[in-house]
Amino acid sequence: MEKGLLHAKIAVADQKWGVLGSANLTDPGLRWNVEIGLRFGEQHARAVVAQLEALCRETWLVRIE
Repeated sequence: MEKGLLHAKIAVADQKWGVLGSANLTDPGLRWNVEIGLRFGEQHARAVVAQLEALCRETWLVRIE
């Protein structure tokens, strides 16, 4: 098996639940790659939002509204 990259994505909905995954909506991403996804609940969703907000305050991330 060849080494690859983990190109993770995260989405949080209303701080109630979220999804963390690696899938790309491309033909190789959906057909051939080994992908993973995780759904999480409110406690973790709030923690993720707090972490992302901290990263924005520290200018590691830029918030797009």
